[in-house]
Amino acid sequence: MNWKPISESELKSVLDEALAALSPQQQKQYRAHAVMPRKVMCSRTNSSELDPVFVIADGKGKIIFYDDVEDEFAVAPCSAEHIGPSTDWKLFTDLGSALAEMLA
Repeated sequence: MNWKPISESELKSVLDEALAALSPQQQKQYRAHAVMPRKVMCSRTNSSELDPVFVIADGKGKIIFYDDVEDEFAVAPCSAEHIGPSTDWKLFTDLGSALAEMLA
């Protein structure tokens, strides 16, 4: 099976499921930092090749985006306006753990 980038509707399904798994406190924290999902370009490797990812939250100089290659949430140090060609992020299997890292 060939990989293809996640669509906005597929992301919505993933995000709905992830939000349902959060505690009420985590949901409140997420809503306080959520941004309208938007595509930004990032480098998944040390090459200059850029791929699209969807940013879903922004806070404390970090963002959460969904890595559709790994099917995980990622936290990167930057703002939602610019992720840049960086591989400096951490992957998390669940949104709650990614949210805790972003707010740490």
